[in-house]
Amino acid sequence: MIIRELTPSDLREAYPLVRQLRPHLSEGEFIETATEMISQGYTPVALFDGAGDGEKISAYAGYAELLNLYYGRHIWIYELVVDENERGKGLGKILLSHIEKIACEKKLNCIALSSGVQKESAHRFYAKNEYEKVSFVYKKFIG
Repeated sequence: MIIRELTPSDLREAYPLVRQLRPHLSEGEFIETATEMISQGYTPVALFDGAGDGEKISAYAGYAELLNLYYGRHIWIYELVVDENERGKGLGKILLSHIEKIACEKKLNCIALSSGVQKESAHRFYAKNEYEKVSFVYKKFIG
């Protein structure tokens, strides 16, 4: 297994996995949006499993280092997804630990994320990994 940062040219390979988390996005929308986000500080990373021609992305995360008044300098995780056929093998923990190591090295205050209310297994995963539920997120669609 290897974890590496993805470039815009790698995003097409990550799309089938990202689609498991973000099914509303077409491949083109994902690549276009993620490429623009990369230019604004978004970092996509993938855990590759296998070797040589059999290497495939088994887990994906996208995050950014942010600064705000309530968390200070922190990492915000936008996506963290493990292939549905690979769940339960500890791959999410490996990728989350990788991001935590980056936050520690940069001496950031915390890591934060939002998880949909319907994602109960994700909530158990984060709680098991010592993440606290500290707020509610509200949204209103405009237009």
